[in-house]
Amino acid sequence: MPAFSNITKARVAFVKLGLVCGPSLTMNVLILIFSPTSDYLVVMSSDQKMISSNGMPSKWLINYLVRHGINEQDIAPILSSAIPTGLDAENHVLPVGDYLALMEWASRSLKDPILGVHIADEVNPGEYGILGHLLSNCPSLRTRLDFIQKYHSIFSSDFAYSFIYSKKTSWCIYFEASHVGVGSQQDVLFSMAVALRIIREHTRSDWMPLQSCFTFPLPKDIKPYVMFFGSNLFFGCSENKFEFETKLLDSPTQNADSTLLSILLQQADYTLDQIAVDETITEKVRLLIVTSLGEEFISATRIAEQLNMSARSLNRHLKLQKTSYRELRHGVIIKVAKEALVETDISISELAARLGYSETSAFDRAFKSKVNISPKRYRMSYRNKQYI
Repeated sequence: MPAFSNITKARVAFVKLGLVCGPSLTMNVLILIFSPTSDYLVVMSSDQKMISSNGMPSKWLINYLVRHGINEQDIAPILSSAIPTGLDAENHVLPVGDYLALMEWASRSLKDPILGVHIADEVNPGEYGILGHLLSNCPSLRTRLDFIQKYHSIFSSDFAYSFIYSKKTSWCIYFEASHVGVGSQQDVLFSMAVALRIIREHTRSDWMPLQSCFTFPLPKDIKPYVMFFGSNLFFGCSENKFEFETKLLDSPTQNADSTLLSILLQQADYTLDQIAVDETITEKVRLLIVTSLGEEFISATRIAEQLNMSARSLNRHLKLQKTSYRELRHGVIIKVAKEALVETDISISELAARLGYSETSAFDRAFKSKVNISPKRYRMSYRNKQYI
């Protein structure tokens, strides 16, 4: 590491990591300082770190749509929440349902049946955040694909890649997220096209996969698909995948920076560890809330003490998972209440008391705010098979 006395003589390079990743480490700006006597000094304040919960980072997608003539005001009705502005826009993660719905809606609005492919072709890898920069600095195609499989969850934990290597041919398999009532065809095309783009960048040619398989039905016009995925196409399959020659795996990456890769790997590994820690803590909190039901005051401080941490630390972990103690507590209570109302004959006043409410009216209000129906009506309508 360089001495700080040398920094005034150093050349400072700002590597903008652009879009903040899904459940990932956020670094709006990673500062690399080159000293005359040393390599890199990484300057990164702790308040620049954030791990987001399930969903898909949205900035790259919204930017693409705006560039192609779609107004943000037209996008807003598709989403369950408002499009953030300023710094918040960089950190915005769309819920899975919103992301899939926006992709499908945009395909129709732009009259582009393979919109996902065109997005993958146009968006700069840097817009995908730390994951994009990590992949850009891998020494070979094999390493790049391995890193996609390992680190994709720091971009979004709702989607995943798997690569199966054999002696002559290998497979890229993409696992899309499902959401009731929302299609995923454009997301599949986008994600498959991203992997194909990576291989084409290595081969520096118009390389085509040996065969490509999709879970969605045969489209009316397959010509656009043939142009990008080759002529050996299959639809209505059990998996989204394509086959490629294993010999391609050892092709080198041009302009890869091994020192930057080492720095990014440290952050990516840290992020994966944090994701695991925060998910574990969230589940432990839910379990402790369940075992404490019936007590009127189940405070975050008390739960934190049982986890051997401060309330502030607990709140920070939950915030990184895009939740809060209050939200988890309400979720557990409503889930238990629904089951009790359907499966037992316990009176609503007794149920309220067992769930920690001193007054039945308070339980009624809390239940109705979440379910949009009173506990009494929920029980009656469910038993009449009118409520699902």
